Amino acid sequence: MEKETFTGFNVFRFRRFLFPVFFILSLCVLILLRCSEEVPVNHRGERFEASPGAIIYEYHKLYTEVESMDMFMSPIISARYLMTLNIAVNEAVKASTNPENYTLDFKFSPKNVNTKIKDTLLLNNLLNAVLANHMSNMFANRVHKSDRLIEGKYTGILSMINSENKINSIDHTFISSLAKSISDSIKSVFLPEDYYLKDKYSVRDSVTTIVVQKSVESEVTWVKSLIRYESILPALGLKPINLPPKIKFRPLNDKDMYREAMEIYTLSKPLPYESEWIAEFWSDDLPGITFTPATRWINILNQLVIEEKPDFYVIKNMYFYMSLAIHETGVLCWDLKYSNNQVRPSHFIQYHIDPTWRPFHENPDFPAYPSGHSAFGAAACTVLENFFGKEHPFTDNSHKGNKAFLSEPRNFKSFQEMKEENARSRMYLGVHFRKDCEDGLYLGDIIGKNIMEIYLSKNPDKRNINI
Repeated sequence: MEKETFTGFNVFRFRRFLFPVFFILSLCVLILLRCSEEVPVNHRGERFEASPGAIIYEYHKLYTEVESMDMFMSPIISARYLMTLNIAVNEAVKASTNPENYTLDFKFSPKNVNTKIKDTLLLNNLLNAVLANHMSNMFANRVHKSDRLIEGKYTGILSMINSENKINSIDHTFISSLAKSISDSIKSVFLPEDYYLKDKYSVRDSVTTIVVQKSVESEVTWVKSLIRYESILPALGLKPINLPPKIKFRPLNDKDMYREAMEIYTLSKPLPYESEWIAEFWSDDLPGITFTPATRWINILNQLVIEEKPDFYVIKNMYFYMSLAIHETGVLCWDLKYSNNQVRPSHFIQYHIDPTWRPFHENPDFPAYPSGHSAFGAAACTVLENFFGKEHPFTDNSHKGNKAFLSEPRNFKSFQEMKEENARSRMYLGVHFRKDCEDGLYLGDIIGKNIMEIYLSKNPDKRNINI
């Protein structure tokens, strides 16, 4: 591929200018958002109808936007946030069937309570109110002025709901009270305080402290918060995933590490344009600019929902099972990371090969093995293959137009190709060894298959066919 001229402000090359520029741009964006009417639209700028499926899509789209502004977001916090967002969807659907007698129950109901929504107007209003409340609970103390974006989305959708229902018989006071009760209960059960108060994240433990000094038991909140969550499956009435014995997930020994370090070192001298494009395209490691690598796959699902326009229960299931796969991947992958405490390639290369070498992108602040990017991608693609088929071509526009890095869309013939390129990108960035990525793919495949087996066991008519 002929090298293109790239004239954008590249965060990978000019990091010291990043935060002042980002602050100024953020202010401009917030001013524009404040001055414009918030009306849900799809990626073509068309008006999106007020329907239950459209509302679920709109709040997942809003989530990606708000999370991108969160300077202290991490993949595993994002995984929990996305899971609770979809628990909120489930509870709103349950409550809509009998709102006067609804009681909180976080057990997952895979049979969807009722197959035909009798009162779509009620469900639309309840979904809108519950998701707006829950988004506020997640981000109010983490993202500056997130309330404006969330309120804008809520009022925009509410306006559309009302415009499509000239006679509005909904008791909005009752809906608001019920929605707050649902969202506050989800926050209380699933989101401990140190996951949504931004002042808890003023200090992060460095990868050097974690890996070299082995102080995983440090009192630093950041470390404890990364490893505190366990599988959410039991809380949903589902069996947790049993991984193969941990001997199957063993990091590199010294001999193999030298060989794989040399591979990373050689790849970087110099990094070809195509590899550089792949590396930055999949990075998602830039708090305050991009969403996390966990949320990247929700953003991809957002694009597919717009393209395919599935019905409500398909949309509900896709987001739920995607978030469930992402959540369980975060928990199991981070458990392996802190159990093994493997260094990043740069640590080994600088000590044993070239003290002047630097990775193309700075190292994330947690141990390397296995690769979280690779695991998230493999688990997510298993879900996508179930719903859209193995040979589904796709163009990923996740960061289109973002001039902070090489972000031009890339075309893929299948989800398999996507997950493999995503994993390979971590080697090009210089933040993972090959084994990190290969075992991350293996881990994600196991989790994704387990999650979809849960889905298929509850929906046997969907086995061996696409929805």
